[in-house]
Amino acid sequence: MDLAALPRQFAGLPEEAQRLAAGILDAASAAGVYGDAAIALARTGVRRIYREHEDTGAWSKRPDNEVVWAYRFAREDAAAGEPLRLNGADAFDLDATTKQPVKATWNGVEYVVGKPIQICREGVFANHPGKPKLDFSAAKLVQAIANCKGEKRHVALDYNHGTLTMGPEAVAAGIVLSDTLEHRPGMGLYGRPYYTAKAAEGVASGEWTGISPLWSANAESFERPGEFIGPMLYGAALCNVPHQAGMEPIAGLEMFRAALSAAHSHSTPTEEDMSKLLDALNVKDEAAALTALTALQANAAGLDKLAATLGVDATPDALSKAIDGILADKTALSAQVATLTTEADALKAEAKGKAVDEAVMSALAAGKLVKAQEAWAKGYAAADLVGFNAFVAAAPKIVALNVAHGVDGNGTEGEVDVGGEPTRETAQAALSKAAADCFAKYGASHGIKSKADAYGRLSEFPEFADARAAYGKAFSAQ
Repeated sequence: MDLAALPRQFAGLPEEAQRLAAGILDAASAAGVYGDAAIALARTGVRRIYREHEDTGAWSKRPDNEVVWAYRFAREDAAAGEPLRLNGADAFDLDATTKQPVKATWNGVEYVVGKPIQICREGVFANHPGKPKLDFSAAKLVQAIANCKGEKRHVALDYNHGTLTMGPEAVAAGIVLSDTLEHRPGMGLYGRPYYTAKAAEGVASGEWTGISPLWSANAESFERPGEFIGPMLYGAALCNVPHQAGMEPIAGLEMFRAALSAAHSHSTPTEEDMSKLLDALNVKDEAAALTALTALQANAAGLDKLAATLGVDATPDALSKAIDGILADKTALSAQVATLTTEADALKAEAKGKAVDEAVMSALAAGKLVKAQEAWAKGYAAADLVGFNAFVAAAPKIVALNVAHGVDGNGTEGEVDVGGEPTRETAQAALSKAAADCFAKYGASHGIKSKADAYGRLSEFPEFADARAAYGKAFSAQ
């Protein structure tokens, strides 16, 4: 039930109490209880935790020691003065044939077998004034059960802890056998009660509605006197005002548990819930989570459209499989593209290498280069084939100082000695090449700014002495 649709009787409640009331009304409706009777039941549930101030009509949360499980509140609020008859018989196991409570004999005494009841609620709770808090954490409850079984101690039931005071109520109400004790994670310690006939009658009539444990945080062993063994459940009492807040009643259990389950569906997220949500959305805070959820909601229509495009159902599983298929196809296609790209690059490199070789060989054959320039020429052409071709086209035809590019008498291609003295043309070409090589090799390291600058610096480098000497010889002889 939406909180906005709550009956007016719950309008002034705190939001937490409204959620509880809404859950109880939902459960009552599912159980066939409607109208004023359902409202009375919801008010009863709320009154177990909240107190209504008659003078102001306001509600406030009860202290732990004032939480009341009194079904009489529901009876007082029933419609037209008719009492709301909560069926206390659901507190017992019923015979399938007779529909009467099952009975069992233990140690020669006949008992009425009850359904398992919550004896301790899991958690840490306030104790009576001046006493340490009650630690009913999961580990303590598990240890208490083990100690009861190990000590072979069953849990005695009485009324209002009368055994402690030895007053009029110091009468046995039954027993909970230790082998029926169990821990239900997140809920508490449970056991199956064996009620005396009188106690069963009080439970069935609604005279007794709650249970209160008799607990020791560090009990002395019965089997080994002087040894303290930790938490122990000594006994439990039928009562109407349990010290622990939020305990389950011992009658009307099924409807009460359904109501709490429904109420939980109206509750706000816990810190643990929010932490899980933030992790799932990969965000750091609630504001970012809200933004992410808004984006997800906005994308819902997009997912439907995507599903229609892919021709699959708009379910996470179907969309995931379809997208996985597309990604697999894309991966295969990418591999094919990579292979083709590698092959194309290899073909381009091969074609470029062939073009470079042809350009250099053509320049050599045309007398534009000498054999000694071949490696340099191939590097130049590989880096800038267009520039190399322009260089060759503008370069004068070179006849080597005393060699020419051709084929020797053995048929070997290369530089062959043609004899004779260097001409001005060959000397000029050799000197020009020497200047170019000098600038290329030493320009950066020796501050040579250009090829023209290199002409005046050749004397600094012995490797260019022959070119300078040939140039001088050629121009002095002619």
